[in-house]
Amino acid sequence: MAGSDARSRAVARLFGIDERTLHRHLAAQKTSFRDLVDEVRYDLAQQLLRNTVIPLDKIAEILDYSEVSACTRAFGRWSGISPGQWRKGQAGQTLQRSFG
Repeated sequence: MAGSDARSRAVARLFGIDERTLHRHLAAQKTSFRDLVDEVRYDLAQQLLRNTVIPLDKIAEILDYSEVSACTRAFGRWSGISPGQWRKGQAGQTLQRSFG
């Protein structure tokens, strides 16, 4: 991911610790900076797909992906389906909740 090192340095600075210390703390929790970024991206992608009609290319841009295909691959890795399929499934669930 482009800028990952810069982001982890910035987060470490926010906590007033060295970047290596941040990575050690994350490793002690059996996670990594990249895992946390992925988790936040997945959560935000779900919110945007569920609650907006923003097209996928704009969602990819919001999530800081350089290409829509990279965003689509990541979403598939997280959820097992494409963002479009996920969005359609959410629309169906919303209708069921409304009329069920």
